[in-house]
Amino acid sequence: MALVNERARILANEEVGPNLYLMELAASHIAASIEPGQFVHMKVPSMEAHILRRPFSVYARDAAAGTLEVLYQSVGFGTDHMTRIEPERAEHLSGAELIGPVGRGWQPPANARRALLVGGGVGAAPLFMLCESLISAGVRTDVVLGAQTEAALTCRGRYEALLDEPPRCATDDGSFGREGFCTSLVAEALAEAAEAGEPYDYLAVCGPEPLMKIVAGMAAEAGVPCEVSMEKRMACGVGACLSCVVDTVDGKQRACVPCSMRGRWYGRWAIASTQRNLFGRAAGTPLQSLGQSSLGRTVRRTVRFAAELAWWRGVPAALFRLR
Repeated sequence: MALVNERARILANEEVGPNLYLMELAASHIAASIEPGQFVHMKVPSMEAHILRRPFSVYARDAAAGTLEVLYQSVGFGTDHMTRIEPERAEHLSGAELIGPVGRGWQPPANARRALLVGGGVGAAPLFMLCESLISAGVRTDVVLGAQTEAALTCRGRYEALLDEPPRCATDDGSFGREGFCTSLVAEALAEAAEAGEPYDYLAVCGPEPLMKIVAGMAAEAGVPCEVSMEKRMACGVGACLSCVVDTVDGKQRACVPCSMRGRWYGRWAIASTQRNLFGRAAGTPLQSLGQSSLGRTVRRTVRFAAELAWWRGVPAALFRLR
């Protein structure tokens, strides 16, 4: 389905953990078409002075009710402002405008029989719809969750209700599950599955980049296909501003638009993780690209300004169907 720019009514906005909030939005067109792993680009209500939108992964959706849920962390001006939006006043506000569904969703192998999902912090949220999809398809699915404290394991309850076996959990302070990082639990899960003769044939991870790099390396060593979900700051969300470009072993790629990254790049990043830095570039190799030259910087500023101006005046009809 094509992208739409949909005005969404805010139904709920509750604190569910330390600096963690769950927002429910009525957006029937996006809810009907969004796939696991895709995101929405939000124009936050009552922030007219800040024209750039914020990208948010979708935690859950109810296609029948036409609603979406977004789990977000208060980390800056925009998200701090969001925490003070009162749903009962949403009828009197301009509402939140959402561009979506954006990005490339998770793409597990069609013949997958057993999957391991790893979520660090709020990275557990973008994996939940994937978990639902895998279980509906009859794929045996295990989950590993990590967070700083028990209170930050905000997604644990929903996973427990969905899975046959509760998720393996780790917290930095040891307040729930294993003390320390969740990577040790991932290593154990991979080893136990291999020893039992039922190895994983798909692994998906979302969370802090160091966590994703380590887990992707573990998957590569175990011979398990792995996908990761990148989170980058972005201005436009449709590939025009180039502010979300990441360096990969296949060259520069945009994180916001569907491309070949999730299949080819992520697997090769994992395989090369011991010799390369976070995004697959050979360690010590200087980046030489248009983006880092003076001309490149000028081009990027121009494109970014054009994208911002487009959003300020309205979404181009050629790109979106307005709802």
